[in-house]
Amino acid sequence: MLFEGEGCVCAGQKGRKRKDGTFLMYPVLSIGMTDEDPVRRFGEFITGGTFYAVPRNGNRKRIYGWRVYGRTEIERVFAVLRPWLSLRRVQQFEDTLDAYRLSRHRAGYSDTR
Repeated sequence: MLFEGEGCVCAGQKGRKRKDGTFLMYPVLSIGMTDEDPVRRFGEFITGGTFYAVPRNGNRKRIYGWRVYGRTEIERVFAVLRPWLSLRRVQQFEDTLDAYRLSRHRAGYSDTR
C-alpha cells in the first residue's frame, strides 16, 4: 500500500494564534515522492484531492504530490484505506481527527463530531 510508506496524515494550523495560545486546526492527508505515476494513480483511485509537482534546484528530482484537506474528505479517504492500513496509521488518522475536533471545540464551534 503506497500510503503506508509514503503518506502523511496530520493537523495543520489555520489562521492566527488565538488568545488562549492555540490555533484552529484542519486535517491534511498527503503523499509525496519523486515518481509521478504512483502518485497520480493513487489520486485517481481515491478520487478528489489535488495533484501537484514541485521543481527542485540543481540535479534533484521533482517532487510529485497529492493532498486532500478537511474532515469530510479525510474521513472519506480513511474509510477507503482503513482495511489496508497498519494499526499505527489508523491511530494517526484517529489522532488527527481528534486534534481537529478539540480545536473546533476550543474555538466554540458546535459541530465537533
